[in-house]
Amino acid sequence: MKTVIHRDGKTEKFQMEQILRAIQTIVDPLQLDDPFVPMFKIIRNFEMKLPDEVTTDQIDRLLLKAIE
Repeated sequence: MKTVIHRDGKTEKFQMEQILRAIQTIVDPLQLDDPFVPMFKIIRNFEMKLPDEVTTDQIDRLLLKAIE
């Protein structure tokens, strides 16, 4: 089970749904014919580098790198 450590030190179970919503927010304005291909690539790149315990800052950086 992956755990997220928030800036205030609180921990909770990692929820991929929140990441999917963030990615969708980024991809939707691009109005692509098939948005699922870039979304899949971003998700795959993100998940490959996601440690078991991750801070919210690390999530932000990993997501930005996954989009590149």
